[in-house]
Amino acid sequence: MDLFCNFKKNFSEQIIYETNNFYLIHDAFPLLEGHLMIIPIKHLDCFLNLDKNFKAEFIHLKKQTINFLTEFYSAPKIFEHSILAQTIKHAHLHFLPTDISILKEIKQSCEIQVTPTVPYLYYSEIGKDYYFSAKSKIFPGFLHVNFAKKILKDASIEKRKRNGDKWMLTVKENWNKWQHEQKDLMQ
Repeated sequence: MDLFCNFKKNFSEQIIYETNNFYLIHDAFPLLEGHLMIIPIKHLDCFLNLDKNFKAEFIHLKKQTINFLTEFYSAPKIFEHSILAQTIKHAHLHFLPTDISILKEIKQSCEIQVTPTVPYLYYSEIGKDYYFSAKSKIFPGFLHVNFAKKILKDASIEKRKRNGDKWMLTVKENWNKWQHEQKDLMQ
């Protein structure tokens, strides 16, 4: 059992949205406002191992998240460390609404997988998905750290937590507003 297996019990304030099998959460130590993650409610090591019965629900939530972030912030870069470089041993897909790319940094340490297999790093930008294998050993949180180097001037945990608490409220308000607008469009 890991930190995310009892997420609702321990960190319910971070939940932006919930489906039957997934949470959309705001990162507790975000790199920027709108740093969201999708995590499965039940334990899963990585999204490439997701049960086929949950794929449609996952894809729908992923598209919703992309659409929301694009409308309120910026088209997101998306990444997953998989079991290759996880810091928490539970699948979690990051969404960063930013124009900053780390594709060049990834390619320096990793090579593209033609057919995705576990272990992998997943990275997506501008609608293009990449799966990578490490050329040599990479450190836990590799993608996260590379973004932090480019985005943050003050990467202290204390500042990221303070910002996270403030940003989380704004994101929740924006999500609720966006959901309401989506329902109005459906009627």
